[in-house]
Amino acid sequence: MDASYHLSEGRQAKILLENSPYQIDALSNVTSDVFMGPRFKRYYVDSEAHGVPFMGGADMQKADLSNLKLISKKMTHAIDQLYLKKGWTLITRSGTIGQTVFTNADFENKTATEDVIRVIANPVKIKPGFLHAFLASKYGYALLTQSTYGAVIQHIEPHHIADLPIPLFPPDQQQHIHDLVVQAAELRVEGNRQIQFLRNELSNKLKKIAGIKDLNGVKCRTIPIQEIIKNESRFDGAYNAEEGRLLYNKIKNIDHIEISSIAEVFHPILFGKKQLKGSSTKGEPMYKSSSMMKLYPETDFWLSLRMRDRYAKLQVKEGWVLVSRTGTVGNVVRISNKWSGIYIDDHMIRIIPQEQFSGLLYLYLTMPLGKSLITFQKYGTVQDVINSEYISRIPIPKDFLNDDFVKIIQVEVQSAFQKIDAASEKERQAITLIETEIASWQS
Repeated sequence: MDASYHLSEGRQAKILLENSPYQIDALSNVTSDVFMGPRFKRYYVDSEAHGVPFMGGADMQKADLSNLKLISKKMTHAIDQLYLKKGWTLITRSGTIGQTVFTNADFENKTATEDVIRVIANPVKIKPGFLHAFLASKYGYALLTQSTYGAVIQHIEPHHIADLPIPLFPPDQQQHIHDLVVQAAELRVEGNRQIQFLRNELSNKLKKIAGIKDLNGVKCRTIPIQEIIKNESRFDGAYNAEEGRLLYNKIKNIDHIEISSIAEVFHPILFGKKQLKGSSTKGEPMYKSSSMMKLYPETDFWLSLRMRDRYAKLQVKEGWVLVSRTGTVGNVVRISNKWSGIYIDDHMIRIIPQEQFSGLLYLYLTMPLGKSLITFQKYGTVQDVINSEYISRIPIPKDFLNDDFVKIIQVEVQSAFQKIDAASEKERQAITLIETEIASWQS
């Protein structure tokens, strides 16, 4: 009886699909299974020997899946039912509903929350990549979100989408769209693995240079009062004894520079956001910093065209490295060519490297050791915060600045991001082909 159900865009999409020149079938008829994992009590562990990577609904949309929490192998019942496989479509079913991801090789041997619906296409009846592209299109999204329920937090269940109408395009069209989605998945895997290999190389080099064996397990230290006064007179244990502090001290004791020596570091401040709002026709999209870790960042705000010059520092360029400064501190992104020129809110610190150091800085701050150099410095009682001054003084060993080493890193990082950008473009092409075809059915 909900008016929102009958007046939704999903209802309009169904009316449009009634004009389809092709056969329409139910989702349950073109899939091998549509299900969500079992509910279970979560026990997190620190060791990969005792745990497996676990992703929530927000995690599955991340561009980088290398830093997930681990759930206990021993304490998690029915863990075999939580594993993911390549070629599935995942759909968020709680809170933020209808976000979709096509699983690639990076999802193998990882588990996911019950808040994610797994859709396994039957390849005899429909191409998996085509099915994903349809569900990821604006028409698929409208259909997925039509049957939500819940007074506070919205939900959908697998049986709510079992009867979703799926247009069966001709085999050649399905194959072309499927190929684009699969190519996108493979390119994304190649790019991510290239980045991860470089991170590992850099991490090993840092451990060797700084003489690091193991920084884990150290939770307390005896610290002279002179050192505490030198360190902003901060007495909080994390700032003085965490892994990041010990690493920071080790690098400071060898030949090094600070980030400020090879980059400009700042964060812009946004005032009067309501007064800055434009529209989709008279504004620039301004992206949320909290969504910049996703494959496709989100925006619900348009910066008025009249305010672009005043807030030019919100605009980011290719090669910049950004660090989240509030809430979840230490998320790091690099602006690729695809996203160059967009506006991002003021919750991310901007690092503008000298051109040749863009790749190095990104890798340095995204490897686990590098991230610890950021997070140990955070402060705040209710919400964690870090400021640009703290980022600017992070030390980097001078051995990393060898010209040949820097050039190799720069070329490899640019190559990896070109693949990731190409993946996004191919997936967008696949979705556009479906949306264009369905739009042509308008009577």
